[in-house]
Amino acid sequence: MSALRSRPDRAAASPWKVRAALLAASALTALALAAPRPVLPRPVFDGIVVLDITQSMNTLDALIDGRPASRLAAAKSRLHRALARLPCGARLGWGAFTEYRSTVLLLPVEVCANYAELSATLDRIEGTMAWAGGSEISKGLMSALRISARIPGHPAVVFFTDGHEAPPLRGDYVPVVPDDATDPHGMIVGVGGDTLRPIPKYDPTGQPLGV
Repeated sequence: MSALRSRPDRAAASPWKVRAALLAASALTALALAAPRPVLPRPVFDGIVVLDITQSMNTLDALIDGRPASRLAAAKSRLHRALARLPCGARLGWGAFTEYRSTVLLLPVEVCANYAELSATLDRIEGTMAWAGGSEISKGLMSALRISARIPGHPAVVFFTDGHEAPPLRGDYVPVVPDDATDPHGMIVGVGGDTLRPIPKYDPTGQPLGV
């Protein structure tokens, strides 16, 4: 009988092949970590927030941390929180509305590089800045849209108001978007409670004059 000979195990790899495979895996891992990650574009906010600063915004029917506050103060508090959450690259500006027109207080700027200026400007927006006692909101909104149309990039308009008109609108009045308010976009944000409340009156220095 011939002697039986054992066959080599084909599944067993030689040491040098194992070392080569590990070396290749390490090189590929290092390459994946060193390679630049793709940066995907994402939309960022570009807009002007216009705050209604008419007398009705002094009405105390809003809350800040559970305490009574004016409508204007509550709107500013919400905007401070929103400003802190905006991502770098977003652009924000401030405006104010009273009588029948809006005005820009700060053109849109990048939020991270100008956070201190944006926060400080928002703090200084007060009802004493109002230059007249009227409150024709539809005209003020159209004024804000005209302003946006003249700014490069046509920033969105975010209009904070309690909706109180003075003098009251006629029932058949329908506001018309003017031709020079091109590409209008944005939103109207309501401020205040659902119950009728007396409107405080103040003199130009901020002293109360009743309701």
